[in-house]
Amino acid sequence: MKALIRCDEARALDASIASSWALPEGALMESAALGLWLALAKILGTDLARTEERIVVVAGSGNNGGDALALARHAAFAGCRQLTAIVPSAELRALVACQAASLAAGGIPLLRAGSPEAQQAIAQATLIVDGIAGTGLTGSLRGEARELVSAINAARAPVLSIDLPSGFRDAAGPDDPVIEADWTLSIVPTKKCLYLPAFRPRSGSIIEIEDVFPAEAGNTSLARLLDPSEYLHSSSGSVDSHKGQRGRVGVLAGSPGMAGAALLAVRAAQAAGAGLVTLYTCPELFASLGAGQAGEALGGAIVKLESSLRDDRSRLDSVLAGPGWVPAEGQAALLSWLLESGLPLVLDAGALAAASLAAAGEAASLLRARQGKHAPLILTPHPGELSALSGIAIPELLADPEPTLRAACERFDATIILKSSTSWMRSPAGEIRVLDGREPGLGVAGSGDVLSGLTAGLLARDAAGRTQFLQSTGLDIMTRAACLHLLAGRQARAELGWFDAFSLIPALSRLSGSPQA
Repeated sequence: MKALIRCDEARALDASIASSWALPEGALMESAALGLWLALAKILGTDLARTEERIVVVAGSGNNGGDALALARHAAFAGCRQLTAIVPSAELRALVACQAASLAAGGIPLLRAGSPEAQQAIAQATLIVDGIAGTGLTGSLRGEARELVSAINAARAPVLSIDLPSGFRDAAGPDDPVIEADWTLSIVPTKKCLYLPAFRPRSGSIIEIEDVFPAEAGNTSLARLLDPSEYLHSSSGSVDSHKGQRGRVGVLAGSPGMAGAALLAVRAAQAAGAGLVTLYTCPELFASLGAGQAGEALGGAIVKLESSLRDDRSRLDSVLAGPGWVPAEGQAALLSWLLESGLPLVLDAGALAAASLAAAGEAASLLRARQGKHAPLILTPHPGELSALSGIAIPELLADPEPTLRAACERFDATIILKSSTSWMRSPAGEIRVLDGREPGLGVAGSGDVLSGLTAGLLARDAAGRTQFLQSTGLDIMTRAACLHLLAGRQARAELGWFDAFSLIPALSRLSGSPQA
């Protein structure tokens, strides 16, 4: 896992390192510019002395602009011949002015923003380097900077942003003007706002620029970017373990017309390695799922009426509630009982709807039921479900999920994952983990049911025989499930192309159960 930091933390880090290492003014800028140039040279991937790329570097008035101009100097030294720099029309700050003067002395055309020449250069560029605004931005772009962003986004040239696409910041609004970058050269430690779900598509390919700051910089941050491959490694248990020792999962799922969700959740819990899975379902599905070919589809899982769940409490290590649920009488009472039970619990889909904070009275009762329970509670909402839980509109939620996740985690005392192409997870203790998945194959009906079943299966395996849980348990389980789910999606699409949710199950079984895992 790699640290993700806020923009204000990045500004403080810059000042702290410069002071503690007694660095001369501009030293960090020069270090960053060299790393940025080496990354750009790889992207260009050609004989730089012969390249016909018309590179236009657009600089702002802050350090980000200075980085961009210093990068242009490295490009010129390497032989790039068609370079143009655009700087603000206002008086330049000292470091930016120094870099601009260097380019002018070397014969690089220096244009003022807003001039007809600058507008023409942007329109005719074959590559634009965006250094308009970085971590110093504290509000929405205005005036000249906003006009530059519009012009760059309207141009046909690919865009490379330095550290952040201009306009990105920690509390950006969903309608803020931002650069739409093809690449972002992110100076490590990486900024958390690059991975906000609403803005992540505009970051393009994120390339990390290391060794500008000490390796330990940012390590105190509670936010981490996940590497899915790290979560393949875990114990598969004793070679002598039997089904009762591999975890017992109860899946409370299904309704008329929604049997598929229940089946997917059951099969995913089995793919996680759980030894015993029981499906608790409504009377309408009970008869059909226990007969004919449905038994084979359940992979040996037991099918019981949902009313049996209370009697089986002592025989379960975890419970998943909600896949395939539609609103029905008695759900809130059943959910309240589950929360009171203290069982390790995963709530998804219909269970989240039943617990929605829009129903204030029922929600308050459910929350009181969970107080004092220490077993993990995991919620797995997509944006619409978290919006219903929190009352926060989806665009605002995706622009900055952290405040909403914090409030919901504290209210439910739960670990929560906001499922998206870039997913955010948070624990009640405040730890944040971001999974930059961006796997379009997982955008298929039933994919969420597979994730929740997998999570419940992993939770049961971890909980089997235990009575005490660490506060981080829920987050660790959710992290592993989300990473395995992503890897299975990538594997399924590589083998099958577009796939249905049932095709995830064999891949999950291999990933979670192989001797190397």
